[in-house]
Amino acid sequence: MKNSHAQLIFDMIDEGQFTAVTSSITLSEVLVMPYRLGRMDLVEYYRKMLSSGENTEYVPILDEEAAITVAKLRAINESLKKFDAQHLAVAIQHHCDLFLTNDAKLKKVIGLPEELRVVLLNEIEAELNIKH
Repeated sequence: MKNSHAQLIFDMIDEGQFTAVTSSITLSEVLVMPYRLGRMDLVEYYRKMLSSGENTEYVPILDEEAAITVAKLRAINESLKKFDAQHLAVAIQHHCDLFLTNDAKLKKVIGLPEELRVVLLNEIEAELNIKH
């Protein structure tokens, strides 16, 4: 995993090159497989990594403003899934300028602020002008 795009992002966050904003929604998604596999070590690793990192802002739950943003996004993007809209709403509410995902469909979402760029993990090196 050391050479993966995700590991690159985690390393950059650890080094303080940027701040990550994540939410309890992310935690609920990434813990499914470790729980299925009975990997409590991974459960603890992901919990700590996502909720207590020095350069990570953890948003525990959606508030009313984010809920309204979710509704607006889903109203104009009929195929947008609820969790995806919630992730985007958190990014909008916290004025993020980069939204990382593995879901190419999210690049086509309309109604996002101009300053929020949706970037696939496999595009991150080019997006951030990183050379190996």
